[in-house]
Amino acid sequence: MISNLNRSTFMGHLGADAKQANGTAPVTFSIAVSSHWTDNAGDRQTRTDWQNIVVFGNLRKYAAKLKKGDRVYVEAEARNNNYSRVIGRRP
Repeated sequence: MISNLNRSTFMGHLGADAKQANGTAPVTFSIAVSSHWTDNAGDRQTRTDWQNIVVFGNLRKYAAKLKKGDRVYVEAEARNNNYSRVIGRRP
């Protein structure tokens, strides 16, 4: 039996070309994930959420080739990176 599970799955379109600072750096991109539903009045509604993705390891060479508008499927461990910053100082 699995005691814990940390897994997220997204399918959406890239909002901009994937970025990589250099050949060994992680690749970053964001994808738009939309939800559609019909409200009580019968009108179709849409909500779009943006997910920031960071790719490490061997998958970087593939992720670096992604372009704006590409449709992607991402399945990975979810992580939230939070930090606090004092105004005038770098984190």
